[in-house]
Amino acid sequence: MFNFNKDLNKIREINGIRDSIIPFLISSLSQNQNIFYVAKNDLELSNIYNFLNSNFKEINIYKIPAWDCLPYDISSPNLNLIGERVKSYTDLCFFKKNKNENKNKNVILTTINGLFNKTAPKDFFLTHFINLNLSSDYKFQLIIEFLNNSGYKRVQTVREFGEFSIRGSILDVFPVGNQSAFRIDFIGDNIETIKTMDPLTQRSKDKINDFNIYTSNEFILNEKNIENFRKRFRSINGAASINSLFYENISAGMKFNGIEHFLPLFHEKQLNSIFDYLPHEKGIICLLTKNFENLIQERELEINNFGNERKDENTNYNAFEIEELYITKNNILENIKKFNIIQLNEYDKPGGTNQNEINISSKPLIIPNFVNSEKINK
Repeated sequence: MFNFNKDLNKIREINGIRDSIIPFLISSLSQNQNIFYVAKNDLELSNIYNFLNSNFKEINIYKIPAWDCLPYDISSPNLNLIGERVKSYTDLCFFKKNKNENKNKNVILTTINGLFNKTAPKDFFLTHFINLNLSSDYKFQLIIEFLNNSGYKRVQTVREFGEFSIRGSILDVFPVGNQSAFRIDFIGDNIETIKTMDPLTQRSKDKINDFNIYTSNEFILNEKNIENFRKRFRSINGAASINSLFYENISAGMKFNGIEHFLPLFHEKQLNSIFDYLPHEKGIICLLTKNFENLIQERELEINNFGNERKDENTNYNAFEIEELYITKNNILENIKKFNIIQLNEYDKPGGTNQNEINISSKPLIIPNFVNSEKINK
């Protein structure tokens, strides 16, 4: 669909591109290069992901959405989004180690908001990951310990992400970041069979050889992390800490809506940004959504406004610095310089003969059936 006469590594701008063409552009460029695309919002991210996932099975897609809540909100991010983030960040940790990644095509997708969200350090995701297969050395009790230590909840019947149940020699688990639950049948301590499972009907389905279990969240409320939180919270607030409801609830191991916004306090190490997970040495083309710099400036202003409001409203505790949870605009601009950047623009540039630019004059893809019925009736 796209036949670039110019050296791809020298292109810095592609002009005259419509939103409907971008998924095709990404799929075309990914045939020869790893692609990192920054979409303008969640809708564009989902549309591109669904298109690539449905039509290009040979492409490895890493989808990293932002939290779907306001900065420092009293609500928590959707668990589906948390699962997508956890899965993609964990898989990117293994990117360098997996030789097959060099042969396959790789596309990493995020949004403007997703660029700003920091996440857990790499060793957190690596520690709380296992691959279970028919020849696994993991014994029954070790798997149960892993699930408990990775924030999974034991229930009678598995229905949702992050749950597991035990019935005799059968272990059901619904890993975060997966579309299916799994049923493992043991003989003694060893795995005999692994099957996919429907959480609604509780029926076993297809036999499989292996599956991955990822951490249940970007933090885990265990003894170690609770103590990390207590130390950090006290260092910021001193003796006043004991009067905070947040401090009391977390000390008691109780989760509450919005707990994710305290993410930096649960980890001993500083949080990582998305740029810490990108495989720079593999060679990546960074595609930037239209109007990129204005969009990141608007997002930083929004984050700072919410952060300052939080500091003014929360008189019973001192807040940690905004930069602990969110990367800055300047840091983003510095990091993207490490890639071959291609800026996408809405309109062609008149007389664009610059060797670093391409005018493609794309037109919207219009499906004939999408016609306004009211106009027809008139």
